Amino acid sequence: MEKMLATMTTKPNYESEIIKIVKGNGSPKVILNQLENYHGSDIADVIEQLNEQERKKIFRICPAEMLAEAFSHLEETQAGAYLNEIPLKKVTEILAELETDAAVEILHTIGKEKRELIIDARHQKRNPVNRFF
Repeated sequence: MEKMLATMTTKPNYESEIIKIVKGNGSPKVILNQLENYHGSDIADVIEQLNEQERKKIFRICPAEMLAEAFSHLEETQAGAYLNEIPLKKVTEILAELETDAAVEILHTIGKEKRELIIDARHQKRNPVNRFF
């Protein structure tokens, strides 16, 4: 009976499925289509297990909304560290998708120079006229 209950309550191993997708040779479109089937918390769990090259692959392929969902399930210090692996434009898009409190907490975990670059980039995006001055 216990064995039957354990089998019934075992949740699928989404992490291994996602890792297989990321490490596979699928096109970016195929990878994105497959990753869209998973919750942000599952993707966050996997991000922590990947090497930098594999994380950058996810960061490049996934849209800001999907990454923001995953980042919302990471510890702020981890999320802040991963921001260093993402191009500045996409960082601002991810932070814009997060709840304000979460974005602020993540920003507080990164260095002052990087934080100022992100904030400046975000302000320029809001007011395109600033780019000319």
